[in-house]
Amino acid sequence: MLKKVELNKILLMGRKIRFLKQCDSNPNSYAVKGSSRINGNLQKLKEYFEIILGDSRTSKEIEKLRKKLNRKYKKEERLKLSDAKEITEKVKLWEDRALNILRDKVFIETSSSGILNYSKLINGSNAFFDNKELKKISEASKKDFNDCCSCLLVGLSTPSALMALRIVEDVLKKYYRKKIRRSPNGLEWGTMTSEIKRLPNYDRDLITHLDNLRKNLRNKAMHPERRFKQSEMEEIFVTVIKTIKDLIR
Repeated sequence: MLKKVELNKILLMGRKIRFLKQCDSNPNSYAVKGSSRINGNLQKLKEYFEIILGDSRTSKEIEKLRKKLNRKYKKEERLKLSDAKEITEKVKLWEDRALNILRDKVFIETSSSGILNYSKLINGSNAFFDNKELKKISEASKKDFNDCCSCLLVGLSTPSALMALRIVEDVLKKYYRKKIRRSPNGLEWGTMTSEIKRLPNYDRDLITHLDNLRKNLRNKAMHPERRFKQSEMEEIFVTVIKTIKDLIR
């Protein structure tokens, strides 16, 4: 079993993979040279394969590609589509190898539904929502969701719970704007659901669920001494995903 510090590195590894996998969608927005750019992410990915996973074969393949790009591109030059496609294809292959290695090494407590596992958590929001759903979620909430997954992956259940509930409130604001046709700026969770209840034919089950979530979980979670166990957070995580899907459908 890997230690938490190693799990955290695997989480960072997942972020590098996500960054590189999407470079073919808009290559011109990606520069090659630099620590936070294509080659920098490849360098870190190489180190994770070598040091954490012990996969020297993949590490050598990554280094070969990194050197090729380093020779081919000048400073600040943007990625070409052909190279972006090659990077994406190779990263997908490397990701599969990483997951195969991790299946023998990583153990994370999962919910009874089986929705929580490291391979999904590493991929963040992309693993739990389809493309159509992701378009309806703000960039801030997607980042929060990725951080929520990150915390859950390494056992930081309390901050994970707080971020998950913050996401629900953000998605609720969008739902409020759609239903009330007015900006929710400055409005709190309870005020928004109260106003939605004044609408004819409002979704009673959904709003009742949101009220219960606020009273029984969100308000209590705000108490500075409240702490969540891993098993509690897994249940919250599943509930939050379903709630988000209901709000954006």
